[in-house]
Amino acid sequence: MARLRSIVPGGMALAALAASEHTPMEPSYQAASDNAFHVFNAIHSAGRQWGSSVIHNGFSLYPAAVPRGTVLYHGGRQAEPPSEPEWLAFEIEHAENFGRSWRERPRPPPMHRPDGVDNAEGPQKPLMPPHEGHPEPGHPGPPRRQVGYLHTYVATRDLNMLYIDGMSAGKTDLGTLDSQDLLLRGKSTTDNGFMDERERANDLCDIVTAWGYDGLVRDEIGFEVIQCDFDNGLEQVSSLQTFYEEDRLSEHGLSTFQWARAAGQRYDGIGGNRLNIDFSSMVSGFFFPINISSTTDERPDLIRLAAASELDLKDIKDYLQDISTQPRRFTVHWQGVVDMIVARYADRFALMGSENTSVTQFISELESLTLAYVDASGIKNNDGGHDHEAQNETEAAMNRCSDHYLLPVLIDQEHWSIEDDLIYTSLQAVMDDICYILYTMRSTFYTYLREDERFQGQINLDGDKGALEDAFEVSRPLLQSLMQTLAWTTWIRPKVCAPDQTLFVAMWPIGAPRDHWHPGCRTVEELGRFNRSYWDDRP
Repeated sequence: MARLRSIVPGGMALAALAASEHTPMEPSYQAASDNAFHVFNAIHSAGRQWGSSVIHNGFSLYPAAVPRGTVLYHGGRQAEPPSEPEWLAFEIEHAENFGRSWRERPRPPPMHRPDGVDNAEGPQKPLMPPHEGHPEPGHPGPPRRQVGYLHTYVATRDLNMLYIDGMSAGKTDLGTLDSQDLLLRGKSTTDNGFMDERERANDLCDIVTAWGYDGLVRDEIGFEVIQCDFDNGLEQVSSLQTFYEEDRLSEHGLSTFQWARAAGQRYDGIGGNRLNIDFSSMVSGFFFPINISSTTDERPDLIRLAAASELDLKDIKDYLQDISTQPRRFTVHWQGVVDMIVARYADRFALMGSENTSVTQFISELESLTLAYVDASGIKNNDGGHDHEAQNETEAAMNRCSDHYLLPVLIDQEHWSIEDDLIYTSLQAVMDDICYILYTMRSTFYTYLREDERFQGQINLDGDKGALEDAFEVSRPLLQSLMQTLAWTTWIRPKVCAPDQTLFVAMWPIGAPRDHWHPGCRTVEELGRFNRSYWDDRP
């Protein structure tokens, strides 16, 4: 399959020597290829709590839609709908924490502002000004009564949103706010402090509503919406006063656990078809030839939009504005493509890269991932393929491997946007690297066998054990290095089962009675025999 060639001029860096006008920087296929692994992970983590929390410095912005009929929640100090930009939560527990009621002065919260002043509202300062009986944080005043409300809203139409990836609702100096403060707002994050959500929300709404959006979607401990106008596209279903903390039987501290649990249920996605991301309109800093290095020596892993120049960020913003004002596309669901790739390779690579894996397990997984793309008739000598004909077949197999999970999207290639082309370039580069390493490891085993003087042309696992072990010692570090480069967030997520096990329930035609009544983790040995004893009385 022919590889795509660039149809967009390579992104032009700041023309410092330009005589008069600045030439706007454009997306670059070279940048999309150079940043391929970042693009892959950004797509995989978009709209998902786990990946957004791990890769918390976002670089990408996506037009998105909250579908008509979606239920959203707001916690605040007033029963009426807000008259200015305010936040909405996708989860009840998220909103409840901002609509608490109490009679006495609140107990000190677990979090503190960067300046050391207690933030009496918890992790996120509500997007509303202080009012009588609710003074500024840092000036607690006398004990006071505070009444809170939990609002429920339903979207009366599709709400047009700009989704900012990463943990973009995190008020930190780690880079979580770069895409909002530096790229969109064009001002330093620290101009008025990280917690200045009121000014941030007003600025962002002024920008995105002019582009046709109703608001923005961000992530902290749960996904949230900054809704710019509550009178447009929302209907208030209820506004219920919450119970005073002193009147509740339960300990308030449990609400933190409940909030975290609710957010954790969205590790793999917001769910319920509540946020549709237009991946075909993705605009990412990874598509542009900009500096994305860390700005902190202590954290070289924290790549930052802050490393790019102001002019480069303005060019990206201008490009985003152009994309935002065009019709939505939703041409290719690129996250589905990425999910298929991760599902195919993640668990297999985890086992192959484990320090506890055996040579037999490693070879079994390697052949499972490579032989599916090899035409055995093209390798007549069966020794690994180092004559001309066999080498050609190995290259063909490598190309089949690289292209396989991208085949479904090609049917609509004539309708692709430039952004689709850029994403394809990134994913193709990732697959090229994966498949190159796989077939390099496969060739390594045959090379070591052929160089072993005891090798007789036919593989003997017992007799060739030494050569296979030597090849294994060379191949596994290659796989481990690839895994470090891929940096898939799924590998740092605790697993139910060990790498050499799989979670199994009886599925016809296999499974013992215990697999039905007590499903659990099963090893390769336990599943290595065709056991259908649950399904009938035959052994």
